[in-house]
Amino acid sequence: MAALAAANREYRERWTRLIEAPDYLDLDQPMPQAALALRLISNERPVVVVALRRRKGSAKRQLTALSLPRPVQVLEGRPQDPLWRTKVRLIENSPYFDRQAIIVCASESGLRAGKELGLATIALEGPLIDSAALQRQAPDLFISGASELPGAIRKLTAGRRL
Repeated sequence: MAALAAANREYRERWTRLIEAPDYLDLDQPMPQAALALRLISNERPVVVVALRRRKGSAKRQLTALSLPRPVQVLEGRPQDPLWRTKVRLIENSPYFDRQAIIVCASESGLRAGKELGLATIALEGPLIDSAALQRQAPDLFISGASELPGAIRKLTAGRRL
């Protein structure tokens, strides 16, 4: 178990260094179902991406390079501990903040931020994500892939005025 924790820590440190490297964008391609899900959702409601990056503008450049659908707004901030609190500040102080919003996230910090703000949350499982850690944040829904996102949002918003 200790070896797994060390490997996970090493992976995250390496990922953090590489994610913002200019040549990384050539390797990072959105999964087709994720891009399609975002396009479908952005036709019905605003999509705001919250990204913690060390270099200002790197998340916006990455999303532009990946040709993700518009209108997608990006809230970008420098990562500070605890990450969930940084995300809460970014979201609360954003002109896009809405109490009817739904947080869709594959990280504990994003789910915690959503819960702290009193928002509905959807946990998105992924191959490198600790599903048990996401479950501990008690998301409103737990989905296994981006293709399930439009249906999950419809389920959460049924009967709500948005």
